Amino acid sequence: MFATWKYTLNRLVLSTIVWGAVLFGMGFLVLFSFDYMIAKNKHLLIDLIANMPPPLKAMVGDSEQFATPKGFLDAKFFVQSALILGIHAVLAGSGLLAVDEESGRLDLFASYPVSRRSVFWGRTMALVTSMIAVITLAWLGLVASLPLTNLDVSPLELALGCLSLFALSMVYVGMALLFSLLLPSRRTAATTVGFLLFGSFLLALLAPAIDFVRPVHALLPFRFYQGGKAMDQLDVGSLLVLLSLTTVELVAAWRLFERRDIRVKGEAVLKFKKTALGLTACLVVYAAIVLPAAAWKGFDPLPTSPTDAIKQSLPPLEQLLPTGSTNVTRQRH
Repeated sequence: MFATWKYTLNRLVLSTIVWGAVLFGMGFLVLFSFDYMIAKNKHLLIDLIANMPPPLKAMVGDSEQFATPKGFLDAKFFVQSALILGIHAVLAGSGLLAVDEESGRLDLFASYPVSRRSVFWGRTMALVTSMIAVITLAWLGLVASLPLTNLDVSPLELALGCLSLFALSMVYVGMALLFSLLLPSRRTAATTVGFLLFGSFLLALLAPAIDFVRPVHALLPFRFYQGGKAMDQLDVGSLLVLLSLTTVELVAAWRLFERRDIRVKGEAVLKFKKTALGLTACLVVYAAIVLPAAAWKGFDPLPTSPTDAIKQSLPPLEQLLPTGSTNVTRQRH
């Protein structure tokens, strides 16, 4: 298994460096820009957010919290990096086995005196190592800019946010790997999981502003992603939910890889019955993990309704009435 791990890791070096460099630069610039974007214009930013339309204001969140270092990092780095790293997770997970399978090389590797278990777990551990390296580079980008700013954030707090980011990205690694074995091609698997990733990300943005979106958002992986909020206090329960989903996905993919016939080059046949049964089983297991967790945390994670948001965004009545009219109104009552 070590030889498979080493071989696969060598193939992932370039993608690891590229995606790690992207997140390194993003983390460095975001943290470095806080003093110029927020610290020097805090009151202007608070006024700007307060005057936003209620739906946009709900998606941005509390303006006072956004103007803090941890709130700013959560909104500008951890939320956006979840989508960026999720794209890498989908591409890497869906191609871990399917690329060699569709090119005809995996059938050749299977003829060697190496068990399928060693092939699967060797490649999977190499991808996990690659994801850890990418997350580490992102963390180093954040830490590298700390001496250049006046932020009261420690490297350990940044590491907690990156830990939550790693747990979420591994969910989509396992999902993409599992779907690449269930669906007829790597392209179909990547498209399907990519759609689920973008849909979950979009619903997470819309949930604060739209009531009927919140129960759906409560059942998606992004519900259990803390991001920058983990810097204040890491929610171990949410972290365990994401790690449990990843473990179930990887074990299911391993058992499926052990039992299935390896496709030869040019094969891309959809076996509807087996695929439907496999996807249904995935949905049942997913529900068995997520439903109790969602019930424990609540199906309405953001109880503030748009009506409340409108009320909070409106200035007091005394500010809306001309000077002197407030006393007249009180006398009439």
